[in-house]
Amino acid sequence: GYRHQYWTHMATEKTARSNNGIKDSNDRFVRAPCSTRDQDFAAAGYRCRTFEDRDIASVRAIFCASMGSYTEHFVPNGPLYAFWWAYLDAALDRDLKDAAAVKRVYRASGGDFWVVEDVETLEVVATVGCEKLAEPPGTGELRRMNVSTRARRCGLGKKLVRVVEEFAATNGFQ
Repeated sequence: GYRHQYWTHMATEKTARSNNGIKDSNDRFVRAPCSTRDQDFAAAGYRCRTFEDRDIASVRAIFCASMGSYTEHFVPNGPLYAFWWAYLDAALDRDLKDAAAVKRVYRASGGDFWVVEDVETLEVVATVGCEKLAEPPGTGELRRMNVSTRARRCGLGKKLVRVVEEFAATNGFQ
């Protein structure tokens, strides 16, 4: 049915797309200097930088639009729909409530949070965070990776994963 057609389409589309110069996840990770990462983003027309207080409205909007899009195929007001929106509300009230919350959850724990902006418009188009976990020691979690619909299909997701991997490797995460 629908699910089979969707996955068949996605597999065909993935095969047809280039990987924008990013190694597949099965390739060995090699720690690259920040200048290489910056060049990867610049080649795609974007800049990755650390979160600043002025970014909070954009971060919240991208999170809501990106994560809210999953509910398009849920039964409106059904149990899964209600659960998903409760999850989104909780995230907005917890670690994305305001700039201080982002700093407290990500930076104060020993992690960080980044945004990607379009170099021409300076519009924030993607986000990712790395939260250092208390247990097990030396571990972290990639969180809040969202890409706006206008910036999808250009390899930003893979580039954001690389940002977190490099951060983790540089900061002694296991």
